[in-house]
Amino acid sequence: MGCILAIRREYRVDYIDGIVGDMLRPTDGPGDSILVEAVVARPGIYEYTNRDGSTRRELVLPENLHRKDDLSTLARAVVTVDHPPEMVTPGNVQQYMHGDADGEVTIGRNGFIRVKMAIRTEEAKNALRDGMDKTSPGYFAVVDETAGEHPVYGKYDAIQVRRDYNHIALCSNPRGGDSMAVRIDSNDVRVLSGGPAEEVRVDKDEMKEDMEMEAKKADMDMEEDKAKADMDMEAEKADMDHGKEKADEEHDEKKADMEHDEEDKEDSYMSMKDAKDMMAEMRDAIMAEMKDMLTKYDEMMEKMQKDAPEDEMAEEEASEEKSEEAAEEEPAAEDDVEESDEEEAAEEKEDMEHCEKRDSTGVPTNPVRLDALTKRIDAVAAAYGVGYSATTPLAVRARAVVGKLHPDVKFDSDADYIAAAQVLPTEAPVSSPTRNEAVSPDAYFTIPSPYGPNRGH
Repeated sequence: MGCILAIRREYRVDYIDGIVGDMLRPTDGPGDSILVEAVVARPGIYEYTNRDGSTRRELVLPENLHRKDDLSTLARAVVTVDHPPEMVTPGNVQQYMHGDADGEVTIGRNGFIRVKMAIRTEEAKNALRDGMDKTSPGYFAVVDETAGEHPVYGKYDAIQVRRDYNHIALCSNPRGGDSMAVRIDSNDVRVLSGGPAEEVRVDKDEMKEDMEMEAKKADMDMEEDKAKADMDMEAEKADMDHGKEKADEEHDEKKADMEHDEEDKEDSYMSMKDAKDMMAEMRDAIMAEMKDMLTKYDEMMEKMQKDAPEDEMAEEEASEEKSEEAAEEEPAAEDDVEESDEEEAAEEKEDMEHCEKRDSTGVPTNPVRLDALTKRIDAVAAAYGVGYSATTPLAVRARAVVGKLHPDVKFDSDADYIAAAQVLPTEAPVSSPTRNEAVSPDAYFTIPSPYGPNRGH
């Protein structure tokens, strides 16, 4: 069994001296409240006045002041206007409560205990504006009566071991000079004391064991935090390594894709070049065949023009014989007949000249020849599904027919297109393409095609 010490549990009202540090100024809060921040406790020597008037020095160590269990009683503590004549309880809280402390208590610079508060009633707000800008905590303290001397804080008569906070009071003139608390314009805080005392008996060994257990618990918490931090770092490092590997893989894939694309481009270029050369050879062959057909056509036209005068001369002789017979029968109309014969001869001569003439586009100037040529090109167009209107010019019709059957063939003039169109066959082969299908020149010319039979270019 450990040594039993007589310690006191006393009611305390403190006003704290010392540099507080930067504090928040009052601000408007929800519900017309005023939000303030105050320092309500600090480690060190607290001086109290005993009943006989003597001074009592009590030591408050940081490890005792910062106990989580004790600070939890300060969170949400009731804010009063000056210290009430009794402790705040559930039965009288409505009578004394003018605000409340925030649920988070902060350990600030130099170990000071800081807390934010909401001032809610008009009485408290007016008191704050009228200069009641200091704070003083009311609490019960468990005091160890052992005296001694601390290497930092100096001599003391007793040690405060635990605190149980009851309320935080707004006040104006605490004993011992100006104090801080509410951050209006003062930084210093002092300690005052007073209130009832009561005797309690505490096992010192048990208290020591409690303190050791709390220290061990703190060490365990630190170890857990360190282990968690190490795990987080390992996980982050693993993520970074995984991300690097993924980035390297994506880089390699992109590089391979680029190389593959370059190979495809080179193959495509060679294929296009080969196709272009093949098309050029085929076009030259078609052009040569077309020129040969045009030459044959010109020879045929020359022969037709040579044969035409002989037939016309025979008709003229027959007409002259009839005219002579008519002259013998009707001598009176001889002059009129001769004049008519001369006119007919002139017209026939003019027709012969028209047969041999074409305009600059290759269109015959002779109406009869023009009509025959138009009908032939229309027959070719109808055979192979080439459509156009009745008002389409002859040169445009010829271009449409040649372009349909031989899209790769290009002439320099309309005359060449007209000449090429009129020599095309007017009957489609058995496997004739429809209007919207490409036409192979193999169906009309005996030119070897690299694409095989019955395939478009």
